[in-house]
Formats: sequence, C-alpha cells, structure tokens
Amino acid sequence: MTVFEYKGTDAVGQPVSGSLASISIGAAADELAKRGYTVENLTANTESGDPLNPSAVFTPLPPPGRNVVQTHLLGAFDKVPLADLGFFFRQLSTMLHAGVGMVQTLETIGNQTSDLKLKSVLREFRDNALEGRPLSQGMDRYPDVFAPLMISLVKTGEKAGMMDETLKHVSEYIEREIKLRNMIRTATLYPKVVVGAAIIIIGITNVIIGQIGGKGIWSPLTQLSTWIFLTPIIVGIFVLVKFILPDPTMKTRWDQFWLGVPYFGTTMRQFALAKFSRAFACLYRGGVSPQESALLAADACGNLFMRSRLRPAAPMLESGRGLTEVYAHTGVVDPVVLNMIHTGETTGDLDNMLERVAIFYEEDSEVRSKVMATVVGVVALALVGLYVAIVVIKFYTQHFSGIGDAVNE
Repeated sequence: MTVFEYKGTDAVGQPVSGSLASISIGAAADELAKRGYTVENLTANTESGDPLNPSAVFTPLPPPGRNVVQTHLLGAFDKVPLADLGFFFRQLSTMLHAGVGMVQTLETIGNQTSDLKLKSVLREFRDNALEGRPLSQGMDRYPDVFAPLMISLVKTGEKAGMMDETLKHVSEYIEREIKLRNMIRTATLYPKVVVGAAIIIIGITNVIIGQIGGKGIWSPLTQLSTWIFLTPIIVGIFVLVKFILPDPTMKTRWDQFWLGVPYFGTTMRQFALAKFSRAFACLYRGGVSPQESALLAADACGNLFMRSRLRPAAPMLESGRGLTEVYAHTGVVDPVVLNMIHTGETTGDLDNMLERVAIFYEEDSEVRSKVMATVVGVVALALVGLYVAIVVIKFYTQHFSGIGDAVNE
C-alpha cells in the first residue's frame, strides 16, 4: 500500500487535503471521486516507500476539445433551452449545498432532465467527475450550451470554494434572462399577430380576387421583391449571431458598440458591473488573492469589452497599487462602484461593499430592462401601424384611381 497526499475541493467547493492509503494512484483517484472530491493534485508520499514510483503525480487533464463543426455548426441548430439550464444550475446548487457528492448530483440531475443534449452533456460531466476533473473543464467543451458568463462564474466558485453559492447566482442570472425574454415576447405578441394575420388575409384575398380577374391588394410583405431584399438580411443576421460573434475579437467589438448605445448601453454596463462585483466579493471572501480575484471577476462580468479593460488591473495590483486607483484607470467602472471599493478598502469590509454594489445594480438594471421591453413593444406596435397605414393608403389610391379610369372611359 502507498500513502498518497491529495489536494482539491469537496462537493460544495470547500478546499480539502489529506492523505489516503491505496494500492495505486489510479485507485486513490477513484476513491476520492467516490467521496465527491474534485482532485487538483494527488502525489505519492515519498516517505511511504513506494518502490515503484514514489514521485507519481496525478493531475487530471482537461477533456479533449470539440471541433468547429460540433460547436458552431451543429450546436447552432441543437440548442439547450434556457429553462433547462436554469433547472440544472438550481438543482446542482441545492444538492451540493445539501452535501450530496458531485458524481451523484450529476447522475440524479441527468436522469431528471428531459432535453436529450443536456442529458448527454451531464452524463459526460459525471464521467469527468469520476476522473477528478472540475466541472468547469467539461463546460469549456460546450460553448454552444454554456455562455462564457456561466463558465466564468463556475470557475469563480471552484476557486473560492463556494460552488453552491456561485451556482445559485448563475441560476438567478438565467431566471432574469428568461424573465426579460418573456417580457419582450409579451410586449411584441400583438404586433406579431397583426402582421401575421395581415399577410395571411391579404394573401388569401389576392388569390380570390385573381380568380375573378380583379386586381389584388398591394402589400409590402406579399411582394416577391420585398423578400428578395429581406432574405439576405435575415441570413446575414443568423450568420452574424451563430458564426461571427462567437469569435472573441468580433464579440469584443460588438460589446463595445452596444455599450455606446444610449440607455441600452447603460443597462448592459450595470449588468456587467453587478456580475463583476458579486464574483469579486465571492472570491475575496473565499481567501483568493486580490490579483487572482481581479482576473476571475473580470472573466465573470459577461462583457468581453469590459473584460479586456478590467483584466489589466491584476498586474497593476501586484505592483502594490490600491483597488480604487487601479479600477479608476480602466475607464469602465462607474464612480458609484469606485466609491464603494474605496469604502471597502478603508473599512476592511470590501466583500460586503461589493455585494451591496451587485444588489443595487441588479435591481436597477432589472427595472431598466422592464422599461426597455416596454419600449420595444411600443416601437413594434408603431411599425405595425405604419405597415397597416401603407396598405390602406395604397388600397384607396388604387380604388379611386380605378374609379377615375372608369369615368374617363
């Protein structure tokens, strides 16, 4: 038997370390996985006198990546519903908080989910957990399923030893996203119905009028020329969203563009700062150094442009400069956040101050999102009104023109 020293995290993300006697390093890794531990390092104790390989080290390698066809082409058409992802993160947080092992948790949730793709992904995550791999490594393989924000927050939880708390925040962010999408769908439902009904009614009417030899009703959306113009635009938007924006460089420029849009950009910035503040607070509270907390929190902000401006803060912190001074130089952190960071540095209560920043911005950005959804609905209704007005004006123009032609004859 050989004594192995191990280091890793338990089912709820808390750091664990110790020693374990086993016949081989592989058997030791299996035993730790059964306990629900995620192994970061497993080394044979040289004092135990292992005659075969006393310096053996077990470090789980990341799983192999997926190719571009799998992630961007097939993944674009086989999406996991956001509601299912919310259920996954919420259940994972609850079960880990209750002390259930990661392997058993992933097995249970995988059996409960109805989405076939997510079921397959969770089965793979369970196998990874058995081999001692952290959850974030498996998520990195599926950028078509898990957004960068989700992956970054999970890495934050793994590093800070607060997986259950961080996973709860992920599920809350997903719930807010679902709520916003539902608000936009509700606000734009009536305009969509009006346009759809107009296209169908005008199309059927024109078929009937054509059969009796009359001149049909003119409508922009029933003209072939209109769709010849719109089709490339629709295809271009699909290609942009599914294939171009996944590129980090393009996504960074895209995020920068939207941050400059009035009102919408402010809401995006608040969401990003809320995520950054909460991640930083979680890491700092977990004992992670300010430098590493700065890097991981920047990754968790969910906006690549802001991430590119926040990450350089880490090496500046290593030189001994204060958090307030460093983040003031980024140009993307609001004065409110800077004041709270300064207060936290002064009082030694940085994590709680950042939590308050996160709560403030989450509540404010949620209100702004509701207003934005309402505005989208009003704009959509106005466009539908314009469309109906054009159809009516064109109809009466044709009608009176026909009367005039008949009188002249």
